[in-house]
Amino acid sequence: MTSKIELGRLESVPLSEVWPNEAADFTPWVSSPEGLQLIGDALDLELETLPTRSEVPVGDFRADVVCVDTSESGESLVLIENQLASSDHSHVGQVLTYAAGLNAVTIIWIASEFRDEHLAVVEWLNQITSERYRFFGLEIKLVRIGRSNPAARFAVVAKPNDWSRDVRRRNAPDPAHSDLHNLHLEFWTKLCAHVKRNGIDVPIWKPLRQRWMGTRFGPQGAWLNAVRLVQPPSLRVESHFSYEFQSAYFAAMDDVRDEIEAEIGTELVWDQKNRTSRIYLTTPMDPRDRDDWPAQIKWFVDTLQKFDRAFRHRLIAVDPADW
Repeated sequence: MTSKIELGRLESVPLSEVWPNEAADFTPWVSSPEGLQLIGDALDLELETLPTRSEVPVGDFRADVVCVDTSESGESLVLIENQLASSDHSHVGQVLTYAAGLNAVTIIWIASEFRDEHLAVVEWLNQITSERYRFFGLEIKLVRIGRSNPAARFAVVAKPNDWSRDVRRRNAPDPAHSDLHNLHLEFWTKLCAHVKRNGIDVPIWKPLRQRWMGTRFGPQGAWLNAVRLVQPPSLRVESHFSYEFQSAYFAAMDDVRDEIEAEIGTELVWDQKNRTSRIYLTTPMDPRDRDDWPAQIKWFVDTLQKFDRAFRHRLIAVDPADW
């Protein structure tokens, strides 16, 4: 005799119940590891965060979310434009403007509902652009059963015509790619566990299947990153400055370069770019060598502490308007 199972009823939840404000609540969630994971699962992409990933300047405007797709060889830039309301004409222009300004390869437009004319725009863009570019329309809904926490569900309502074929190709086993991402996750997990277990005062983050971990230094646009590089085999710790504040932060730190290098105990690489700049230290260690991981964890911990002490208080004191 089988027991009777009582099923719950799936109920819709207003988006505003979880995200009252699009810019302040929804965009940060979309750019979070949880949000990117759900979007990636819906589209069969592996989306990886960037140090500055939301409200990214494009000329006088700001793109909602920028990340990278690591599911293929080489990393391609992904633009995500999100809205809590139904699709509208203004977002058509925003999507095209931001995609052109960032030279994004994959463009994802998220809305609570898509009007037919906007679905037609996404389909038309997929038809007239080369296979290198991909445009997606995603509808987001919130649901729950009874008193459970709301859950986000994405529905793909527009995609490239050949996406089914492309997905099958991308689903083919790629042991080298998968193994490398799993290796990164395993290492970061061990590093974070070591820091917590020993009560070490160093910024730590949630381990992810990517080659870097980062945290805000304090001011907007300033990041402290730990990076594992396979080619050439090496580790890197960097102060990373992004977008509109990067020139000010870099100039302010360069003004006291001798003091910073004296505190850290060695010369650093000072790499200034148009959109992002970084000041970093690299050491030749092979991130794939598990036997060497204890030494690599020690190097990361020691170097992160030095960078945090040398840069954080100086960056907090910078007023970008003065530079």
